[in-house]
Order: sequence, then structure tokens, then C-alpha cells
Amino acid sequence: MYRTFKKYIQDKKLCLPTEKILLAVSGGVDSMVMFALFREAGYNIGVAHCNFSLRGEESDTETELVKKVCKDNNVPIHYIRFDTYAVMQERGISLEMAARDLRYSWFEECCEKHGYTKIGIAHNLNDSVETFFINSVRGTGIRGLSGISIVRDKIIRPLSSFSRKEIEAYAQEKSISYLNDSSNSTIVFLRNKFRHIILPQIEGFSKNYLKTMGKNMERISQSVDFIDSAIENIRQKVTIEKKEYSEILLNRIQQKNFAFILHELLSKYSFNSSVIEEISFAYSKKESSLWFISACYTGYLDGEKLLLKEKNKSEIKFLTAENLGSSSSFSFEIDVLERSEIKDLKVSKNVALLDFNKISFPLKFRHWKDGDTFVPFGMKGRKKIGDYMTDAKVNVFQRSGRMVLECKIGEKQEIIWLSGERISDLTRVDAETTQILKISML
Repeated sequence: MYRTFKKYIQDKKLCLPTEKILLAVSGGVDSMVMFALFREAGYNIGVAHCNFSLRGEESDTETELVKKVCKDNNVPIHYIRFDTYAVMQERGISLEMAARDLRYSWFEECCEKHGYTKIGIAHNLNDSVETFFINSVRGTGIRGLSGISIVRDKIIRPLSSFSRKEIEAYAQEKSISYLNDSSNSTIVFLRNKFRHIILPQIEGFSKNYLKTMGKNMERISQSVDFIDSAIENIRQKVTIEKKEYSEILLNRIQQKNFAFILHELLSKYSFNSSVIEEISFAYSKKESSLWFISACYTGYLDGEKLLLKEKNKSEIKFLTAENLGSSSSFSFEIDVLERSEIKDLKVSKNVALLDFNKISFPLKFRHWKDGDTFVPFGMKGRKKIGDYMTDAKVNVFQRSGRMVLECKIGEKQEIIWLSGERISDLTRVDAETTQILKISML
């Protein structure tokens, strides 16, 4: 296995012998074998070990093992303990996601502080095949079918071609100490259901399925590389980079494969598949003046163009028939925030705090018109916008500048904010809210 390991690193160009490599070592068999292989190969290594405070004494025992092995082999160790449950609750994310975010952020900090150029992660072939099946049942694009990437930025996965059985056999042969994580035995997690129930059934009638799947995923990965190259060529032809935003010329995209190409172009901007489908649908129907939001960007569909601005800050001039073509400026800022980031829900009338998960895309800003109705926050039943402003003593000059924000709620298009006045009760923040869409008039 040692010779295969060294050849794999060289063939895949994972790292150079002169590089300083940070190994993520948990105390389990995969990471302990990875440590042994790198040490035997003579690489300049350090160890990063995280205690996630999830399994009490068991986690502490793993920490002691990793510390002892590093001390015995004179290898520097970087150690940290996380309160993972607290982070999960604070950010409103899953336990797995909290642990993942914490460790990878900390690995980057260690690299920056101590000069490591690569981060070694001990995912094996079984892990990658499990990921393939998990992504398949959850729904995924072609990238999700390529398993776990071997290289991503500083991260390398040098055990990707080895099965779990091969790694365990090597540990036994070389008397490598390790501990079993008890959480890997439970079938509560979807990954473990595949690991302990489904994949053993496949192995029962196809002994070489792991290696076959490994080759399949490698071919898919090569296809992804080819697609990425083609998409970048298309991006250069259809994208205009302005000082404050990017502009995608949708009419330059090949119509035959429009939906696929648009998906590949916009995934760079953190838009999820459902929102990209909404953009594609809206464009096919020749709709315009629509807003779409991702975690990092705001998109505005303007006829044949899609404008994309970072940091969720956008400005648009609205033209109305009422003022005979003259423009009235309406500027606003949009942010998607975790519920924990908003301490006080009492804000000015120029700010709307909406439950992000109750909203669908696209969003549309427009001037209010006679007959518009909404369900005002804190009030019972539906009310006409005009009647609401009369009751609120909004004068005729103020009314002309009022905008409404609308989107589809259920099967109906609904006004979710009357700017400068009140949000809709349909999208209010409540006890179940995890993310907030914050819109501020500038």
C-alpha cells in the first residue's frame, strides 16, 4: 500500500516532497493510516486535531491518542475544542454542517498561521461512493456524481483510491493504533444507512463494485473538467464585467442547451438549482424587472440581460407611465442573515425583515396601483393598499413614491412589503424562522 500511496500522490500531483502538509487526524483508522504513510514517506507534516465535544469521554480518548502519537513521532500538533451544539443552534444549521464549517475554517487558519501549503484529509474510496449515492437520492448535478473531489484548493485526499478494507488491513499489518467512532455504527445518519445496509447488498452480487464505481466517478470527474472548460469559454462571450456588477447577455446563450448552460454559469454566483430554474422560466416567458437572491449575490432580470451584484446591494431606476417617462430613483440594500444576527425585530419603516424560507423567487418591485391588496402585519384579514395608506394618513405626495414588493406565496402572487410602511403577515418572522431577508431603503 505504501508504494501505491506514493505513486498515487505523484500521478495526481497532490503535493511536492518539499511542501509543508497539515494532516487532519481524528484518531480513526483512515486518518491514523494517512499519518503513518506520510511520516514513512518523509514529508514535512503537522497534525490538526479537533475535539467537537460531541461524544464525551470517547472524544477525549481520541484526543489523547492523537497527542501521544504526535509526541512519540516528534510531529507538531495543533489542537482545538469546539462547542459544536452551540454553533449549530446559533446558526440554525445541522450538526454535521456545523462541525464541517468549524473544522475547515480552522484548518485554513492553521495553514495561514504556520505556513502549511496543503491540507490532507483521509476520505477513502468508500466515502466517495457513499457520497455518490447520497447525492443521487437527494438530487444533484453532474458534479455530485463525481464523488468527493481529490483536490480542492489546498485540500488533498491521498487515500481516495483505497477501500476501507485495504486501509484496515494495512493498519493491522503495521500495528497502527486507532479508535472506532461509535457514531459510525448508528443508522440515524443517511450516510450510515448506505454504509451498513444498502452498499453491502450491492457488494453481495458485485465484489468489485467499489473499484468499478471509482473508475466511473473518475470518468465523470473528467467530464466535469471538460464542461468547466467549455463553460468558461461561453462565460467570456456572454459576460460583461462592469465596475460594480456583472452583466450576462442571455440572448447570446445557445437556446438548445439554455437551461443547462445557465445553471453552470450561475452556480458560480451561489444560486441554487430551483432559483436558476425560475430565472430560466422567467426569461423564456419574456418577463422582466424581476429579482433573484443567492447567499452572496443579487440578480436582476432586465429583458435580455441578467445583472449580478455582489454583497446583495442593488439599485434600480423605475420608469412609470404616470410620470410620462421620467425616472424616479428607488435604491435599496438586500441581505440574507441568520436569525441569530438580528437582535431586535423593531426596525424603522424603511426596513423590512422577512422570513426567507416563506419567500419564493422571483421577487418583483413595482409601483403600487389601485386595487392592490395585502395582509398587513399585525392586522386581521386583507386590506386594499389605498385604504391602508388612507388610514395611515399617508398623503398624496408620499403615496406616489411608495413601492410594493411581491412574490408567489403558495399558488398566488402576494404583496409582501409596502415600502416605507408595513410588511405582510404572510412572511413575518416567527419562532420557526432560521433565516431573515433584510431589505433596507437607502
